[in-house]
Amino acid sequence: MFHVAGGGSANITVDLTVHGTENAETCASCFYTNTVELGIGGAGFVWYGSDNSGDFTQSLIAANYGWVGGAGAVSNQSQTGIDFLAQFQVTDGQDFEFDLNQGLTCANGTDCNYLHTLQFSLSLPAGVSHTSGSGVFLTQTANAAAPEPGSVILLGTALLYCGLCRFRRTPEGQGPVS
Repeated sequence: MFHVAGGGSANITVDLTVHGTENAETCASCFYTNTVELGIGGAGFVWYGSDNSGDFTQSLIAANYGWVGGAGAVSNQSQTGIDFLAQFQVTDGQDFEFDLNQGLTCANGTDCNYLHTLQFSLSLPAGVSHTSGSGVFLTQTANAAAPEPGSVILLGTALLYCGLCRFRRTPEGQGPVS
C-alpha cells in the first residue's frame, strides 16, 4: 500500500534492467529464449528475446501500457537484454497487485548466463512511503544513513589494535604464556 503525505496522488518511478549472455549462435541446434513480464496495477510491460542458432535473433516488446505519459522508455535493447524506465501514478492508500516474472530457456547445448542480472527498483518521491501486505517484502522506510568512511577506518583500526594486543610474543627459549 502506498501512502502519500497530505493525501492526493504521486508518480512512482519503476526501473527494470535485465542483461545476460548466451551462445546460441555457436552451434547448429542451439536455442535460447528469455521472457520478462512486469505488471503493477493497471500498467504492464513484457519483453521477449531469443536466438535460434544465430539464424533468427529477436528482441520484441510485446506489451508496454498504462504508464504515466503512455509507454515506458526502453534502452539498450538486444536479444539478450533490455533497460526499462517508467512511472505509474498512485493515490493515497491505494493497494495494487505487483507481478514480476522471468522465464529463461537454454536448449541443445546453449550456455546462458543470467545470474543476478535482473534488477528492479521503485523510486518514491519525498512524502511517499510504501508497505507490503506482509509488512516485510518491498517495504521502504526512510533512507538509512551509510557509515562515513572515517567511521569504517576507525572501526578497522580498533579491531586491528585489539588483535595485536591479543598477540603476545614470548622471549626465546620460553614456552607460551599461559
